[in-house]
Parts: sequence; C-alpha cells; structure tokens
Amino acid sequence: MAEGPGAPINHFVQEAFLVHTRNLGEFFREGARTFEANQPPPEREQNKILAVDFCSSVSWRPQLFTESSKLISAINQSLSHMTYHRDRAAKGHAHFEGSLHVHGTVELMRRTWGEFMQCVKPEFLHPHYREDINYWLVEHTKEWRVPFNRLENRFEEAVKRWPHWILNRTAEDH
Repeated sequence: MAEGPGAPINHFVQEAFLVHTRNLGEFFREGARTFEANQPPPEREQNKILAVDFCSSVSWRPQLFTESSKLISAINQSLSHMTYHRDRAAKGHAHFEGSLHVHGTVELMRRTWGEFMQCVKPEFLHPHYREDINYWLVEHTKEWRVPFNRLENRFEEAVKRWPHWILNRTAEDH
C-alpha cells in the first residue's frame, strides 16, 4: 500500500490488508480475556489457532481489537457493502482511510506482535523448537519482493516518500 499502486489494484491491496489486519486482531483478541482471568477457555472451533495457545501470559492489549473498537469497526465498514456510516459527514462515521490509517495500523500490529513474542512459551522458540515462529515467518516470506525481515525498514522508507500519508495514526485516533 505504501508504494501507491493505481486503480483498481489499490482497492485489492487495501482490502487484503484490512482482511488480514482483522484476522490478526481476532488472533490476538479471542481467548485473551478468559486466559487473563485464569478461566477455562470457552468452547471454540477445534481448528482455530489463537495467540494465547502459545503464551504463558498476555502483555498485549486485546481490547484494541474488539468488535466495538473504532479500528475494527472502521475495517468492517470499509469491507462491507455501502452504508451511510461510511459517509464522512455521518454521525458515528467509521471508515478506514489508507493514507491516514495504514502506517499507524502497521505500527500497532508490529507493537502487538512484539508484545506477543515476549509472552510466547520458551518451548515454542529456538533452541527448544528448531523451526520456531521466526523461522516460519522467514521461510513463508522468502519469495516476497521484500523479505519479511526487511519489511519494517522498506515500509518506513516508502511511507516517508508519500507526503499525503499521515504517520502513527489508526482509525482509533479519529
């Protein structure tokens, strides 16, 4: 998104970004409340993987990803069919604007990922587990035009070249 592909690719890129951001939000949100309260986890899909499955504690802020948060509401509104709430003049406006919100959302996800990694149980990390999370991130992204381990720097460089982009804001800030 930071490289500003033209229409209609820009819409596909933004939708993919929003869907994956919402999925990561669910990964960090689901199960965190019961985990923090030391309650048994509620019944859930057997196949669903959650952040708490790998952790001994929760130091990230799962409430940032609740369905009622402005960020998730804006993502949901942006991905839904046309609604009156997408009108910027509407009361209760919820809209995700790429140039205003992408950088801050990426930063939020980066920070949350770092906090998650601080909570991961040692048995899921190297050297206990040779092919740990970091290994699979590198392995999964090695064919990308920008390797995962360089994504942060390349994203920052690209965003700073676009003068109409706002840094460090999410839909939560509006």
